[in-house]
Amino acid sequence: MEGEITKVEPSSDPNLNAEQADPKELSTDQAADPELLSREPPGQLVYQSYGFSGPIPPPEIFAGYDKALPNGADRVMKMAEREQEHRHKMEDTIVGKESFEKRAGLVFAFTLAAFTLGVSAYLLIWTDKSGPGLTLFIIQFVGLAWAFLGAKKQKRSDEDEESED
Repeated sequence: MEGEITKVEPSSDPNLNAEQADPKELSTDQAADPELLSREPPGQLVYQSYGFSGPIPPPEIFAGYDKALPNGADRVMKMAEREQEHRHKMEDTIVGKESFEKRAGLVFAFTLAAFTLGVSAYLLIWTDKSGPGLTLFIIQFVGLAWAFLGAKKQKRSDEDEESED
């Protein structure tokens, strides 16, 4: 399936008809003439192109791999299977890492909240420092509420984006 590109020079006579025209000397304007297009001159090169997407070509092209190379079609199939296996492993790795990050974030947030609550309770109950204890408790409460509402808003926007797709 090789094609050849040749430069076409405009003809000196713009009034050529289909019988008089040499196909090598047709300009772009003359080539658009339906009469000239309907006539196929002898020896005209026809270029045909095939295209496909994905790792496996259509069956008619796929059969040609065995003709060109022994076990060519089998090699293409094995390559596609290896690529699919690789993609699945990468997706599993990414999902696993995201899951770990979420769990680690939850554990860290819980630990920080429990520690801050403990310190504020200690300051409020067992010492005379009720002002700093109450301030710490209010800051913690506002921070937790902010994080909870932000996560809820993020979840809603993610759902909206998925519904648009």
